Amino acid sequence: MSKNLFKDYLMRRLKPSTAGKYADSVERIMLAEGLSWDELKKDISEIIALYSAGGAKEDIGKQSHSTNINALRRYEEFVKEIPEPDDYIRIGMHFYKLRDDLHIDIDDDLIFHLEDEYECIEGFGAREISKKHCGKHIEKIPVIFRPEIKKKTHTVNDEDIAKMICELFREKRCNVREEEVLEILKKKKTITDTVLGEFVSFPTPHIILYYNAIGGKTFKEKLAAFAMTLAHEYMHYMEYSYCISKGVDFYKNEKLSEAIADFFAVVYLLSSLCTGYSVAKKEKENIIEKRYNTWVKRLGYCWPYSYALYFLKIYGKAMRISMNFSDYQAYGCLEKLRDVFENSYDAAYAFEILKA
Repeated sequence: MSKNLFKDYLMRRLKPSTAGKYADSVERIMLAEGLSWDELKKDISEIIALYSAGGAKEDIGKQSHSTNINALRRYEEFVKEIPEPDDYIRIGMHFYKLRDDLHIDIDDDLIFHLEDEYECIEGFGAREISKKHCGKHIEKIPVIFRPEIKKKTHTVNDEDIAKMICELFREKRCNVREEEVLEILKKKKTITDTVLGEFVSFPTPHIILYYNAIGGKTFKEKLAAFAMTLAHEYMHYMEYSYCISKGVDFYKNEKLSEAIADFFAVVYLLSSLCTGYSVAKKEKENIIEKRYNTWVKRLGYCWPYSYALYFLKIYGKAMRISMNFSDYQAYGCLEKLRDVFENSYDAAYAFEILKA
């Protein structure tokens, strides 16, 4: 635990000037109380009570428009979001599990092959996408296997529906039938997904894979599913690194970020089919085809991943899914992915490039 880690956490959420004030404020209180950063972490609830309304040091907490107490509360949020290192044990070069998870169904063979996949994902990302923009900031980050089953609901609002209708009119040049508008209005207003993985940026970047959600009946099915999820979350890490290097927040536009990550995962799997690494080839093809069909089925709904389809659209014409990686290179899909990524620090502009 350190002031720099806390300040880095604040910089992702607050103005730089406010982040600096809060970090300095907490450090002053820590020194005044005769505590170290680790001791402050353990006693933060008691310290907040001391400086809050009714506490013995309430007046100090209220100083500078309540900067001190607000900073302490931010510190409490910070320490609660940091995973304790003692909670995890290493099960591979870059893979970890919860120490008390005794029922994890991830064998050594799967970890061995996932390490190879991870090496390939990092290499593919650096070569095709991020090396020019992220440079030395890109590396293999820790991957934690967790057993939870988490759900996420995507909701479409009236503004989204209005945009869909306007896009339909533009595409059809106002030659739109009532049935086409009704089809938009009938679309599901919510879609609930099971969360397969997450990229977490603090206290240091790491990836979580929810192994009970990713599934797969056979070894090869599991390997293909884990590889795609890992590639998806690794792209979130690359976007994060690039945006941070530009001094801006990442993931400002969910549709943009999830489209980039999903398409990257698919083209990574495609690239792996044409290399010497042929494990789970059929299973990877099945996942690619299934993902593409889901993009098509849910495009125009409230499902952000479906916007990955726009990477197949070049100069207004879309290609169909192919199992030949070179087709995407020749058609311009990889170039479009690089262009969108390069502008992802300006989310609104990057999204316009994606949809062009």
